[in-house]
Amino acid sequence: MLDVAVARVLYFDRFLLDLARGCLRIGDQDLELRPKTFEVLKYLATNAGRLVAKQELYDAVWPNVIVSDDSIAQCIRELRSRLGDDDHSLIKTVSRRGYLFDTVVTSAAPQSSVDGGATSTASVPAAHSAPRHGNMSPMQAPRLWAAIATVFISVVWGATFLLGSTASLTGPPLGSLPSFKDCSA
Repeated sequence: MLDVAVARVLYFDRFLLDLARGCLRIGDQDLELRPKTFEVLKYLATNAGRLVAKQELYDAVWPNVIVSDDSIAQCIRELRSRLGDDDHSLIKTVSRRGYLFDTVVTSAAPQSSVDGGATSTASVPAAHSAPRHGNMSPMQAPRLWAAIATVFISVVWGATFLLGSTASLTGPPLGSLPSFKDCSA
């Protein structure tokens, strides 16, 4: 069941992320995002200020689907382009671990400078699920088995290739050995 207290609009930097309409806005202009890219931004924004592990992002955006690291990389690249984050100050990459959305995200609209320049700093509630530790989630298992199968197939293929090439180096194939004829005539 959905929590009715969850913010429907999030504000960060100079952007508005409308969760109900599924769009990112700057001023009165909509910025085009692919659906998965929007979901990545939504997840990062609702978890702003903390490291989001790659696996956690996979589980949130691509549940029950096996995707490569390139899927996340494409979404992050598109987000940085749309947000003008050329210096990676909004979305920081933490090598081999995940991403950090490093900005203040609020659920209240910023006050205009006419009102004295005060801005609301009410932070967005944390994500509905805490990061998983300990036992593997059901969504991680298929990814693990796919990796194991890939390694196994690679090893078997490599061994077959090596054994096939070394057999040809040790001597002629069995079918090409000269036959000995009966010399008792």
